[in-house]
This record gives sequence, C-alpha cells and structure tokens, in this order.
Amino acid sequence: MVTEVSDLTTPAGDYADQAAINAAFTNWLNGFAVSGGCAPQEDHGTVSAPGLCGGSTTVTWTVTDHCYATSTHTATFTIVSPNPLVINKPDNFTAASCQFTDQDAVNTHLTTG
Repeated sequence: MVTEVSDLTTPAGDYADQAAINAAFTNWLNGFAVSGGCAPQEDHGTVSAPGLCGGSTTVTWTVTDHCYATSTHTATFTIVSPNPLVINKPDNFTAASCQFTDQDAVNTHLTTG
C-alpha cells in the first residue's frame, strides 16, 4: 500500500524562521509511506525545503517491491513569498536652535512633527 502526500502551499509568514520550514518540510516528507507487499522500498533522493522568502520543492518518490511494478509519485511543497517590505522614514528636518524656547520644545516637535 502506498500512502501519498498532497501538494502543500503555505505563506512564509506562518513560519518563525528557516528551521521551522525545514521541520514542516521533513514532517510533510515523512507523510509518504509504503507498507505491505514484498519488501517495499521508497526513495525520494536528496531534497531540501524551499527558503523562507518563498519557493517550492517538487519531490518524486519511486516505489519498488519484489512483486510490484515500480511506480513514481510526485508532490510539491511550496512557500508563498511574503509581501514586499515597505519602509517609511521621516523626511530630514533642519531648524535653527533659536526657533525653540528650550529642549522640551525641541523634544515635543520631534515627537509630534
């Protein structure tokens, strides 16, 4: 009996870091299983998880058995890229020191604009 895995697509934001993606990928890989038959074997070669910034890894499992015609099974693990990073920064500010009555006035202007 062959237990296949389905394609899996998740957003990058679901993971704290690359280690979390690697663990999820390993867990997904381990969902594929073969049992019964006469000495069943599965091989998916050397594969690695996609990166934290997005991508996909397609895995092909080859199943063999002494009494079973060889078959292949393919599934894809995908990480959807996060939204682009947007950085908003204030404009430069220049003023003459005599424009303010004291340091508190400067601090207030800096925090309130």
